[in-house]
Amino acid sequence: MDAAAACRDAAGPRVNWRKCDKSDVDLTGAALSGADLREGLFIRTRFVGADLTKANLYGATLFDADLSGAHADDSNAMHMTLSDATLIGAHFARADMTGVSFLRANAAGADLDGASLRNAHFDQAILVKASFVGADLANSIFLGARLQGANLSRADLTAVDMTGADLRGARLNGAILVDANLRDANLKGAKLDDADLTGAVLDGAIWTDGRRCWPRSVGRCRSDGAGIPWTPRYATLLGNE
Repeated sequence: MDAAAACRDAAGPRVNWRKCDKSDVDLTGAALSGADLREGLFIRTRFVGADLTKANLYGATLFDADLSGAHADDSNAMHMTLSDATLIGAHFARADMTGVSFLRANAAGADLDGASLRNAHFDQAILVKASFVGADLANSIFLGARLQGANLSRADLTAVDMTGADLRGARLNGAILVDANLRDANLKGAKLDDADLTGAVLDGAIWTDGRRCWPRSVGRCRSDGAGIPWTPRYATLLGNE
C-alpha cells in the first residue's frame, strides 16, 4: 500500500498516518491508540476526547488543534508543535515531549505528570492548575507563562527560564530549581518546601509572602524583610555595596 492510500485509512487503533495531512479534520472521540502519526499535519484538527495513548506523534504539527480532554499518556510526542493549541484537561502523563512547542497554548488543568519536557517552550502559555508532578522540565522556557495553582512538585526545573511567569499559588514542593531564572516571576502564595533554589535568580521576583526580591537575589529572596516594595533607589544602594 502506498503512503497516499494509507492516509485514506479510517481512524482506528494503530492506524498509519505518517506524514499525512489531516488538517481541519474532526477526530472528536477517535480511537487512535498506538497510531503512527509521525510528522503529520493536524492544523486546526479536533482531537477532543480522542484516545492517543501510546501514539507516535514525533515531529507532528498540531498548530491551533483542539485536544481538550484527549488522552495521550505514554505517547512519543518529541518535537511536536502545539503552538496556539487547546489542551484543556488533556492527559500526557509519562509522555516524551522533549522539545515540544507550547507557545500560547491553553493547557489549563492538563495532566503532564512524569512527562519528559526537556527544552520545551511554554512562552505565553496558559497552564493554570496544570499538573507536572515529577516531570522533567530542565532547560525549558516559560516566559510570561500563567502557572497559577499549577502542581510542579518534585519536578526537575533545572536552568528553566521563568522570567515574568505567574506562579501564584503553585506547588513547587521538592522541585529542583537549580540555576533557574525567576526574574520578575510572581511566587506569591507558592509552596516551596524542600525546593532546591541553588543558583536561582530571583531579581525583582515577588516572593511567597508578597515581598519584592531585590537585585542580586540568588538562591534566596533578599529584601528588607518588612514588605517594603522594591524601588530603583534600592537597586542604586545595592550597586554601591
